[in-house]
Amino acid sequence: MGFEYSALLDRAREGLDSPTDDSRFTLPVPEVLYEGKRTLIRNFEDMVGQLRREQSHFANFLMRELGTAGTVDGKRLVLQGKLPARKIEAVVRDYTKGFVLCGECGRPDTFLERDGRTQVLQCEACGAHRPLRVVKAQTAAAAINEVKEGETYDVQIVSMGRRGDGIAKRGSYVMFVPGVVKGAQVKVEVVSVRGNNAFCKRV
Repeated sequence: MGFEYSALLDRAREGLDSPTDDSRFTLPVPEVLYEGKRTLIRNFEDMVGQLRREQSHFANFLMRELGTAGTVDGKRLVLQGKLPARKIEAVVRDYTKGFVLCGECGRPDTFLERDGRTQVLQCEACGAHRPLRVVKAQTAAAAINEVKEGETYDVQIVSMGRRGDGIAKRGSYVMFVPGVVKGAQVKVEVVSVRGNNAFCKRV
């Protein structure tokens, strides 16, 4: 009887010393607001605390994946442009899966460390570790000049291509727009992107 009690006590102590129970972990849900042409994540600071990651690391990932620039304003993250809440939620899920949850046991009891030039996700629960891709800061210039499929842009046709398509430029991208004339200011939607060539249609 005494042996059974001692064994149960040891198991209880192990439970107290174990890492955070992953069943208590819930995916952070961004509280998205809009002010003019800006998107605000009102609970950004709370999300950072929930994920247990550096504020700059999380913010840079969001800005890079959303293709925009932004700044941390107190407890909020302010992003340029009106961004759909569902898109922001999807990026938060990607960050959580890639930089928080262990790929082996699925628990959130992890931390980031560096092994030389490589960033590694280390799990405190099962001891697993894996290398991560580097998250670089998204500069305002890179965000402004980025071209993405399905997005719309206001461009000026600067020249004409051999096949009669109008040509506009945005950063390092060459945008082809049919049915326009040189010098026209048009709104276009990007249909496909191949390398630095973007094929568009007028909207």
